[in-house]
Amino acid sequence: TAVFLDNLGSVLIELADYERAEAALTAALARREAINDRWGIATSNNNLGVLTGLRGQYRAAEGRYLAAAAAYRQLGYSYGVARCLCNLGSMLVSQGKAEAAQAYLREALPLWQTLGAAEGEADTLFYLGRAALRQGRYEEAARLLRQSETIHRREELPGSLLLALADLSVAVGRLGREDEARAALAEALRLAATADVPVNWLRILIAGADWLARQGEMETAVAWFAFAANHPQATQPLRDEAAHWRQSWPNLPAAPPPEGDLAALIERLKQRTIDHRR
Repeated sequence: TAVFLDNLGSVLIELADYERAEAALTAALARREAINDRWGIATSNNNLGVLTGLRGQYRAAEGRYLAAAAAYRQLGYSYGVARCLCNLGSMLVSQGKAEAAQAYLREALPLWQTLGAAEGEADTLFYLGRAALRQGRYEEAARLLRQSETIHRREELPGSLLLALADLSVAVGRLGREDEARAALAEALRLAATADVPVNWLRILIAGADWLARQGEMETAVAWFAFAANHPQATQPLRDEAAHWRQSWPNLPAAPPPEGDLAALIERLKQRTIDHRR
């Protein structure tokens, strides 16, 4: 059935099996279009938006999200509208289109709040914080990320919390509050260890590379940025993120790839932030 195919596609996205996910989601959409299932068409378009965004097909993803949001509006389904807008805003932040992202995210935020959907509210605050971070508005970014952190802690959402903490470490570090930055990064590392998700480790590695650059360890920092961007499990938005923070340090030297695999680099970061070892 179309529901099974959509669910299968979502699982395959989580497994980074994008080709099979595309086949499943496209088949689901075709079945739903054949019977004019408006709810199902919106769901399939949102899921295809997630998939195409992860693959770096940003224009196609934007069209999917906007189509899904429009359909959900016609159906009066505020949750679906908010989810599509949040997904679209997240993708635009990764592209560096912070102002466009903020418009969608600010539209989504009151929808989540009216619905009492704490997780959606926390995610939207996180992406608004990330947008401010991209724009160099570090005080605003830290405030929004702290708000997101508070909700994630209250709702016990460790997977989302660790990402907020990783970004927070960059925001407060760029403000010169390095003890606070190290503490946020150390907690993100501890949380990531409870669920071994490679993309989460890579996001933390990017924050760790920025932390190393602020400590003056430029060669190691540039090597870690490159490692994250070139990792086989890095999504296109994550590659774009690594490139952005690498370019924010214009004087970083060329550096050879770091020795070891992702686990080895994470262990080195743990030693520096949790154990205070060089």
